[in-house]
Amino acid sequence: MPRAIETRPVPSISPLAGRPAPKEMLVVVAQLERGYFERRPDLSDPNQMVSFGTSGHRGSPLRCSFTEAHILAITQAICDYRRGYGLPSPYGIGDVGLAALACLTGRVFFACFAASR
Repeated sequence: MPRAIETRPVPSISPLAGRPAPKEMLVVVAQLERGYFERRPDLSDPNQMVSFGTSGHRGSPLRCSFTEAHILAITQAICDYRRGYGLPSPYGIGDVGLAALACLTGRVFFACFAASR
């Protein structure tokens, strides 16, 4: 019996593709960095939990949903999980990315792994 062919919707191209971002979409990187280090998530607020999508996290330091505290907790959970299975700390990770906070998160991520050894 023949299988049904799975079809997927064709992704639409943003009307902004190839154009400078409108001013209302721009962020102040210094504000992101300050929020990343200074803000602490409220554990009782589900909106401040980090969430992930197909190409990375969906949080922001401005909404207190992606902060240094989140990265420390995620990294420590990875270390604890691997240790529980007798695995060494990861020697490398996937693409750290080029986003505004990538250098900050990468530094925290690797420092936590080093401390966890």
